[in-house]
Amino acid sequence: MRRTDGRVICFALLLCTCSLPGAAGGAPQARGAGMLKYLSPSGGASKRQRTDEGEGNPLTGPLPCSFLSLNVNGLKTRVEQADGAWLRGIGELVTRLQPDVIAMQEVKLTAKAIQGAKKGDGQPRERDQPWDNDKLDDWKKVRSSMLDKEPWCRYTRKFSCADWRYAGTLTLFKKGLRAPQRFYYNLELKEGIHDENGRVCIAEYSTGLRVVNLYAPNNGWNEKSNFASRRAWDAKVLDFVRRSRQEQRQLVVIGDLNVAHRDQDVSHPAWFREQTGERLGKSWTTKPEGESIKPADKGQPGFTQNEQTRFTQVLQEGQLIDTWRVLHPAEQPIEIGDPVSSQK
Repeated sequence: MRRTDGRVICFALLLCTCSLPGAAGGAPQARGAGMLKYLSPSGGASKRQRTDEGEGNPLTGPLPCSFLSLNVNGLKTRVEQADGAWLRGIGELVTRLQPDVIAMQEVKLTAKAIQGAKKGDGQPRERDQPWDNDKLDDWKKVRSSMLDKEPWCRYTRKFSCADWRYAGTLTLFKKGLRAPQRFYYNLELKEGIHDENGRVCIAEYSTGLRVVNLYAPNNGWNEKSNFASRRAWDAKVLDFVRRSRQEQRQLVVIGDLNVAHRDQDVSHPAWFREQTGERLGKSWTTKPEGESIKPADKGQPGFTQNEQTRFTQVLQEGQLIDTWRVLHPAEQPIEIGDPVSSQK
């Protein structure tokens, strides 16, 4: 789908939403590696003449046009894996693809605070800085094992962290490109305020382009666990894309959006649609006594009818395109036989 002014808005399901100017005569290309999505317009970032040194100027230089996104589920855990396979593999991928922007979700690095601060104590946090003190060495290990080394040292870093080892995002911008003019860390675009769980990083450029890294909350299994929280989140995302459209902004929204939009996006749609969480045997998956789950809220979190309906509205009102489906309209997840194993 193209806007009347010729700009192309792209969306890569689950991991990346983007709105970029199309290259002359061309549309964005997309490549996937498992849960990773890498986008670049025709012409490719590798053909541009530029230096990788320095953070760039917010008023001049090329805009980012290639993006890599992944949920790391704890950066410290990843870098400490005994065989080092994840660190080598992701480093080789970044070296090969050379994306302009790398978006990570669920980094699980604690926000900087005063000594003795604890989760939920109301103490002020510096959420754009991970905590590095005598008791916590998470940031030190991530920095020394990964981010201070090649190829990661070629990127500037923007964090948004939670009070504790939970959620959080990290967005990396390749040096030598045009620098963002300003950053927001909430969907309401309020200056200097972070989402309490570090789920948002918005880089705004002088051209009007917004590059957004999101980590959506899981829907949960019932009202008590997270239905209301997810509805509120989806409403904020909808308001954000509406506002961006009204302001004639281009959008690149990269992240873990915690939703499978269509049946073809999961391996066993009928099975996922019938799940209640009870088979997991966890207290937070059990429906509270007297609570009735509406049919549209039933199913695997991320694959309920209500989540999909709200997601469709975001795409439509934001004039967004699922680029993965545009380029791979018939591709489906690999079936491995057992839906329980498939879910894992």
